[in-house]
Amino acid sequence: MRYEKFYLLALIISSYTFLQPRCANATRIYWQQDVSYQMDVRLGDDGRTLYSNLVFTYKNNSPDTLHELRFHAHYNAAKEGSPTDRRRRYLGDDRLKNASEDEYGSLQVSNVRDEEGSALEADFNFSIFRLPLNEPLSPGEETKLSMDFTSRIPKGGMLYRSSVGLGQLKIAHWYPQVCVYDPTMGWVDNQYLGRGEAYGEFGTYDVSITLPEPFIVGATGVLTNRDEVLPEGLLNLLDLSNYANWPWGEQPANKYGDESKTKSWRFHAENVHDFSWVADPQFRIDHTRCGSTDIWILARQDHASGWQDAAEVTRQGMEILEREVGPFPYPEFTVTDCFSGMEYPGIVFCGGRTPRYKLLIWHEMAHNYFMGALGSNQTDRPFMDEGFTTYMEIRIMDEVLGVDNIFRGTWGPWTVLDKDRWARALRPYLVWQKSGFALPLHIESDLPYEWFQYRVSSYYKPTCLLFALEYLLGRKKLQEVLKNYYAGWKYRHPYEGDFFRSAEVTLGMSLQWFYEAWVRGTKDLDYAISRESTGDPGKIGIRVIRKEDMILPVKVGLFDDSGNQVTYYIPIDSEATPPDCDLRLPRWDQLRDPYLEYTFVVDKSSCDYAVLDPQKLLADVNPLNNATSIIPPLKWEFDYPLYHVSPVSEYRLRWSPTAFYNGIDGLQVGAYLKGDYLEEWSNLNLALRVGTLTGNVATELSYQDDLPVLGRGSSWEMSGYLHEGHRGTELKLEHQQKRGHDQPVKWRGSIRWALHEMYDSRYLPQSDLWEDGLISAWKLDGGLFPRLKGLKIEALGSLEVDAPLSDFSYYRGSVELIADRRISRPLLFKLRGFWGIASNGTPLQARYGLGGSGPLNSAASRWLRSWASLPPNWYVRAEGEGNLSGYCIGSYIAQNVASLQVHLSSRMRFLERWVNRINLPPRFRPEFDAFIFAGAGDVGDIVEELRLKDIRKEAGMGLSVNLPAGSELSLDFPIYLSEPLVGEESWAWRTVLSFKIRKNWDNF
Repeated sequence: MRYEKFYLLALIISSYTFLQPRCANATRIYWQQDVSYQMDVRLGDDGRTLYSNLVFTYKNNSPDTLHELRFHAHYNAAKEGSPTDRRRRYLGDDRLKNASEDEYGSLQVSNVRDEEGSALEADFNFSIFRLPLNEPLSPGEETKLSMDFTSRIPKGGMLYRSSVGLGQLKIAHWYPQVCVYDPTMGWVDNQYLGRGEAYGEFGTYDVSITLPEPFIVGATGVLTNRDEVLPEGLLNLLDLSNYANWPWGEQPANKYGDESKTKSWRFHAENVHDFSWVADPQFRIDHTRCGSTDIWILARQDHASGWQDAAEVTRQGMEILEREVGPFPYPEFTVTDCFSGMEYPGIVFCGGRTPRYKLLIWHEMAHNYFMGALGSNQTDRPFMDEGFTTYMEIRIMDEVLGVDNIFRGTWGPWTVLDKDRWARALRPYLVWQKSGFALPLHIESDLPYEWFQYRVSSYYKPTCLLFALEYLLGRKKLQEVLKNYYAGWKYRHPYEGDFFRSAEVTLGMSLQWFYEAWVRGTKDLDYAISRESTGDPGKIGIRVIRKEDMILPVKVGLFDDSGNQVTYYIPIDSEATPPDCDLRLPRWDQLRDPYLEYTFVVDKSSCDYAVLDPQKLLADVNPLNNATSIIPPLKWEFDYPLYHVSPVSEYRLRWSPTAFYNGIDGLQVGAYLKGDYLEEWSNLNLALRVGTLTGNVATELSYQDDLPVLGRGSSWEMSGYLHEGHRGTELKLEHQQKRGHDQPVKWRGSIRWALHEMYDSRYLPQSDLWEDGLISAWKLDGGLFPRLKGLKIEALGSLEVDAPLSDFSYYRGSVELIADRRISRPLLFKLRGFWGIASNGTPLQARYGLGGSGPLNSAASRWLRSWASLPPNWYVRAEGEGNLSGYCIGSYIAQNVASLQVHLSSRMRFLERWVNRINLPPRFRPEFDAFIFAGAGDVGDIVEELRLKDIRKEAGMGLSVNLPAGSELSLDFPIYLSEPLVGEESWAWRTVLSFKIRKNWDNF
């Protein structure tokens, strides 16, 4: 192995003498093992099995005597009953459980011998196997082993990293890879559960890959027999530029080579901790150089037209990385087109096409510094790779594509996607941090319950950490920190303490407070700013308030009437003033000072307004209070059906004109306004319409936000409305419990006070179902949502009683039970039961409906509360309550309703694919289902009237579409009714238009 074991050791020892840093593991012992692999591999006749032999050398540089070696056998994770399978089932993923045995992967070893020729016996535990040694391996000693192994590549993306398909071999984690034995963790021999696999001992690889002649291979390391496998004539034929106009997706008819013959590709790699490769007969080749590194592009011929700029894109990114971090660590770097996005030493697996693949190529290439050359423990400290990689990817995006419009690609006639740097870091971090589901950086790859929780802790929070360091130090000083860290720890497996020690040596200052805030905890960062009077008409006070526990020095930008800026710096200790600051203020000792406020005085003429963090680098959980203006910064948008990037430093307001029609007002015209912060907080809805015939005004207003004082998952909402003869208001408190931000709700409860009055009966479609008077009510709602072995259950309950101001004295309550089970991928079976009971004093409009929601709940939909909004001869209803669509006429409204339904539906994905050819963003994409149903129920004014002999039955089929903005529309065809309308047969064609209401109103 050709590198110095203790690179810059003298410098590090002397730095400890100069500065005793206080970060974790400040004086840890360092050593590293040394390994080499020699492998010959050939592809079996089935095109999926690899037959290989391995000669493996291991030098024990640790102070410990080893009695065994431990190896990864990743492919053994891809089978039923493995820890991977159990973990996935726990998370609701049954792919391995439902896979056939032929789809499983495996890695088996045989003929294992030591250098004396004595046999060794492997002890397998799924993706890890132990290899007890015949003789102990003492410190400083070396052993050599040999073995044969057979690797069966998992099918169907069972492990994602490796696959066989479309004639391509994508091969990763395919050989017995020795586990790392390091000073911090000892044996790092975690079972492979799907993440955190990139941690191996640095060493040397010599690999020969024998495949049918047409295959073109890219791999880790240097191709040592390039002239033999890619002679000049073949290389000219495979030149990527020859296929610049090849139609995207069109398969070539010819292959370059004889499939009955084989060819061996030989690779040599040094200072790498893994070896991966890709082979495809369709690969076409491009080449360029950056510094001392050869860049190779392997793109499929059917994708060649979209990969013409890949070499230049790669070179651009590598130039920036070499300037910002250091020399690229490998003599050759290969970018492969293989339906993926994964990084390995010297080679990356990428998919897509230009321009969208740019950020993917840059991200995977940056991994070669942090995952590859530094080789941090991605199993137990994934943020040491992913966070630094994402930060550098963003830096490349900033420089090459620009900060304001960082990435724009158009697919189809409507969809435009903007990728700014915050979409890759700050925005997702803030969402998880504000919602309370963020985890510390100190977390294992497979511990997070949900995938995006892992992403936030491993990718986005550490990226925000580095932006906070940039805020603290300035970009040039951070560049120096990264360069020294890379130079000092390249090929040495650093942990987080090593990074902070290296940074402290570079800076000559302690970062312990920064380490504690960002690495060990989940503290929020929130500073606010305001103006205050000083009593002097020529002066003004600027007050900074720390509202949460995380601390940082404070930068305040003051702007005068002409827009000139002066930036003040409030230090936290004796750290240097960042280069972007003009004036240094006295120290605010937030480490020990209990006061949460800091005030300084400036000339009034110099301050029209002031802002915190003028560069907008910090992950402040509430940037809306970062300016002295009364109104927070706003971003106005027209609400068109395109992807909207939610701003992180502004409150977003989306507006659009709207129109509707009813029989009284005629055409209503107006507009709606939606406001939000990061889509989940401070949600405002406002709609205003005016009737062209009457001049009557219809308006709705609601506001909803979190209520942290009641704990995570608590919220409050207020709303009011005046529309089409109805007016009312509502106040609501709700709490919901769920395991993760993107996980289903486990239980939910709410309390509401609601007022409603029907004040103009001219609008009503059926006025005989309404009574005059004010309804004032307390409403308690709750729900449990357990999941039991593939069965999804919703148990809902509601209780409503009259409240002060009500003209009615009544109570009513209901229970609803829904059980869903997916029979197969397209088929969903649903069983639903409902029982509602109301007192004698309940007004007609608040009673329950057998065919759907009663009149009061139906009035929440503008389609149902006014006549002539829909043709009068249509059967229409709001889903809910009894929900037997064939009985949706008014005579089936009563104080007591009970029903039972079965429902079998299938997603119409072919229709969704057809509609989504225009590439609508997710919030505008409809979902389509076809279904059949059957049900039975009864109504009565007293419970005793609900009798089995009087039960009404129905059966039929239908089509539904889940519309944007949270509404669902369906056409029900109840072709059988046991009690049809007068003059109808039981078996007849009927059509009912159904609305499913998910909000208090559906005007948006």
